[in-house]
Amino acid sequence: MIGDAVVYKGADGRDLRVFGQAGIGDSRVDRFGWYAGGGVDIAGVIPGRPNDEVGIALAMARNGGHFIASQTAAGQPVGRAETTVELAYLAQVTSWLHVQPDLQYVFKPNTDPRVPNALVGLLRVELAF
Repeated sequence: MIGDAVVYKGADGRDLRVFGQAGIGDSRVDRFGWYAGGGVDIAGVIPGRPNDEVGIALAMARNGGHFIASQTAAGQPVGRAETTVELAYLAQVTSWLHVQPDLQYVFKPNTDPRVPNALVGLLRVELAF
């Protein structure tokens, strides 16, 4: 299930959007029993850049009971969930070029307690023809 809404639309071009995502898996066959995420996105926050967007999000994927039981039976340490906090900035450089640096902090990557938390950076580039 996915939902999003514009909760504020200013005359100056600033928009505030919220979004949410939720999913349920059959934990007998799927690793993850459920997923939930959500966040906010603000457009036009920087003066003179009405099409740029800043967003922050939080996501969590939780292991299902059967996966945890099978990992435990195999002697593999396993945590309940992986959680990610994300901060992104979308810059419309030209009408055909968008650049989006993105920073994520992942708590319990792969739900493996042996793996340290991770700081992940990426850069998305979008070309429109």
